[in-house]
Amino acid sequence: LPQPPDLATKVGEWSDAQLFQIVKHGVRFTGMPAWPTQARDDEVWAMVAFLRELPGFDRDRYRDLAYGTQAPPIRPADFDEALAECVRCHGKDGAGRSEATPVIAGQKQAYSTAQLEAYADGKRHSGIMALPALAVDDSQLQALARHFAGLPWPETAMSQPDAALVAEGEEIARRGIPERDVPACLACHADGRSESYPRIAAQKPAYLEAQLRLFQSGQRGGSDRAHLMTKAAKGLNERNIEALAAFFSNPATSNATSTTERR
Repeated sequence: LPQPPDLATKVGEWSDAQLFQIVKHGVRFTGMPAWPTQARDDEVWAMVAFLRELPGFDRDRYRDLAYGTQAPPIRPADFDEALAECVRCHGKDGAGRSEATPVIAGQKQAYSTAQLEAYADGKRHSGIMALPALAVDDSQLQALARHFAGLPWPETAMSQPDAALVAEGEEIARRGIPERDVPACLACHADGRSESYPRIAAQKPAYLEAQLRLFQSGQRGGSDRAHLMTKAAKGLNERNIEALAAFFSNPATSNATSTTERR
């Protein structure tokens, strides 16, 4: 059981591939555990990227990344601690503190509850989300989903995407790609549809792209309808994924998603 090294001083001795191996699989006979899920190499590579930057961090930078400056609102003690963990990544406003962190403010309560349950049950893979989801009981889980559902959904632009890309995304969202068995996204994801389907209009483009790729590779679960998205995503290419993310992340176009197809 060797003493764990100070990563800030030792990380430079390992290559990216070695860091990936260490983070994903752990180190046997040392107490270094594997990443909580083996199905999310993207999370492992994100940790490798973090480790590469670690030597340049001072205490304030590290603390800001870990906790931020925001504090959760005052709640009963049993809820406050769980909410504080959410706020560390998702922010007090639920808008997410990074481009890879989804907006959960204003997300449908039933959907958020189902996703937290899926993380806890291992039906949706994430080494980042699994541990906090397992740390709360059912009542806290539902309270967290209810809390963030009550916050306002964003109305400002997440990015300024290329107009042509947005137009391509809108075409797929409204019509699908029939020759590749890709259905129209708005058939399920238009606002006002089933509480089981998430709100994705005005969601972050980087997050949307990542989730579509996970569905495409069969690595994304989360509900008994996840297989529908896996099948739909199989017919998308990289340009389609970027176009859909550009369309749905743009509030000017996402406002139109509250209606059915116009054509």
